[in-house]
Amino acid sequence: MEEQTSAPVLDEASRSCNYMTTTLNYEFLVARVGATGSPQAKIVGARAYYGSENIVFASELGTQGILLTTTVSFVSLDSANTDAYSPPPPPILLSVPYDVFYPFDVSGARERPEPSIVVVAATVVLSVIAWM
Repeated sequence: MEEQTSAPVLDEASRSCNYMTTTLNYEFLVARVGATGSPQAKIVGARAYYGSENIVFASELGTQGILLTTTVSFVSLDSANTDAYSPPPPPILLSVPYDVFYPFDVSGARERPEPSIVVVAATVVLSVIAWM
């Protein structure tokens, strides 16, 4: 059995079909992730590839069975070959969409007028008199 590299080719003279797809292979990469005290097995990658072979037909009129197979394999990733990864911390401030306060206008808040010097002086004088 060989890995499929080209399209199937039918040769009528020799009653054969070259590069006929007969196998589907699944391969899963498994790593131990999580806390160092209790790591859990997790599938971190997968791939599928096809296998092909040359089929020779016994006769022109009869039927012939062709074996089609599927395989599954799990490949364990070695923890010594992997880099330690710690994800970045989550953002502290909450981000909200710009139109969260849509019907209300929060950008045009009224400004408080500055107190005049006369009002401040009068308040100080009255408070001093009341304190005496």
